[in-house]
Amino acid sequence: MLRAASLLALLALTSPGRADDKKVTVRFLGGEKKTPIEGLKVSIRTHTGDWSEDKRRKRLTEGTTDKKGGAGFTLAPGRYYVDIESEKELPYLYLPVGYKGYPKHYDRVIKVGDDVAFDFNLADACKLTLRAVDADTGKGIPGVRFVTENDLGEQWGIAILGDNLGAKQDEKAEKEVADKDGYFVRYVGPREGYTYFGWQPKGYEIVGDFEVAVKSPIGTTKAEHAFKYKKK
Repeated sequence: MLRAASLLALLALTSPGRADDKKVTVRFLGGEKKTPIEGLKVSIRTHTGDWSEDKRRKRLTEGTTDKKGGAGFTLAPGRYYVDIESEKELPYLYLPVGYKGYPKHYDRVIKVGDDVAFDFNLADACKLTLRAVDADTGKGIPGVRFVTENDLGEQWGIAILGDNLGAKQDEKAEKEVADKDGYFVRYVGPREGYTYFGWQPKGYEIVGDFEVAVKSPIGTTKAEHAFKYKKK
């Protein structure tokens, strides 16, 4: 009996995925100020190198970042995807500082082994402000619905939804319009090849360009454009 117990103990110590497990910390900092981000939901998925297969894999484990922006996990050596979500809206992107591509084309991967601590600096989102203005009075026009499209015409007249963490992506967000002062605000990422316009308010006609490109590369804190309308 004693011999059997000793054998089981030895197997437990030498079993794959136990003896080599690592205590891993993943930390998230926000923007140029590198502010620790508390309350992020962090989940871990296995990385095999086969994108189509990895996409279907379930989360291995998950945690929430603390006041220092960190979340801890116990993981075997190997590669993993690190996914993040936020229940509240934050002025940061899913992307790292300096990223050049489109917001949805990014996967965060860590290699656990000699390295067990990983810091990620999330990019500041660009504050995009569009405004509808009466050309004669300079006052804002409320209720104008602003939309976007890409230069290939594949997407036309679609709602402008935020790219930042925690941004609303539901029907309510799609129906939001300019406020009482004519302002419409979203936090966005680098949207190359996209233009914006407002549906012409009743009783007005556009003054100047109907459709404009507003650049918002990472590192740009704000981007603004005022659409002017004149009463008919």
